[in-house]
Order: sequence, then structure tokens, then C-alpha cells
Amino acid sequence: LNPIHVQDKCVCIPLINKDKVSWYRNCFMEDINQLEGIKMEGRTRQRLVSGDIWIRALNMALFAIAYSIAKFIIVFLVIFQFVTVLFTRRVNEPLLQFGKNLSIYILEILEFQTFNTELRPFPFSPWPDEEPGGEEWLDDTDSDADADTEEEEEADDSTEGSTDKDKQ
Repeated sequence: LNPIHVQDKCVCIPLINKDKVSWYRNCFMEDINQLEGIKMEGRTRQRLVSGDIWIRALNMALFAIAYSIAKFIIVFLVIFQFVTVLFTRRVNEPLLQFGKNLSIYILEILEFQTFNTELRPFPFSPWPDEEPGGEEWLDDTDSDADADTEEEEEADDSTEGSTDKDKQ
């Protein structure tokens, strides 16, 4: 017979009957798993008592509320910018910058919520201050050229209409 040996954190006792060997091996494995479970429970208990995780949970709840408010503001901003562009062919520049910064703020909240960063968003860190995008909506040379072309066409149409009346 071979002596008793340890393999993969379990004790294997070689016996002639293979069923008994597997039974002994499983029996000892259960004992080892129970000991590891007691160690795990101690670590879990320490985490549950630790104040850091509960402070983070409170921050996450507050930032979830801030995220909901920011989403509502973004929807309002989108509708307002669309109507502004519809009537003026230009965006509202201060709202464009605010929209960019609010979008970054939402990203910071989501990164904190998903444990991708420990950096807490505003008001615990500075408000994002990025330059806005949307250059094609800021450049008014195209819209001025379009407006000039439309005015010229209207003027041409009105002069043609008056000459037709004069001929009759």
C-alpha cells in the first residue's frame, strides 16, 4: 500500500476498493471547504462592517438621483436646441457648452456607478469645462450664404412678376 498523500488540498487514502478512495477523498474535501468558508465569512463580515463601502453606497444612491435629473435636463436641452436650429439655423452657444459639460458629467457618474473609477463626480470634484463641439452649427457663413441666395431668388421672382403685369 502507498502512504497517505495530499493532492489538490485533499487527502487521498489509497485503498484497494476504488469506491472507498473516492468517498474518503470527498469527505476530506468537504472538511477543507468548510474551513475555507469560515475564513471567507470572516472577510465578508469585515467588509460588511467597514464604513467605506457604506459611504460609497450612499454616494451611489445620491449620484443615481443626480443622473436621473441630468437625463431630464438633457432631454429638455435636446428639444430646445432642435427648435432653436429649426427657426434660426444656429445653435444656442451657451446651451451647446452646457450640454457638452452635462454629457461629460453623466459619463463621470456612470463610471463611478460601475466601479470604473473612485473619483466622485461634481460636487466632490470640479464641474467639467470642455469646449463644445458642433462646429458645423456654429459656422454661420453657410447659413448666411443660403439666406442671401434665397433673398436673391425672391427678389428675382418679384421683379419677374412685376414685369409680366406691366406687359399686360
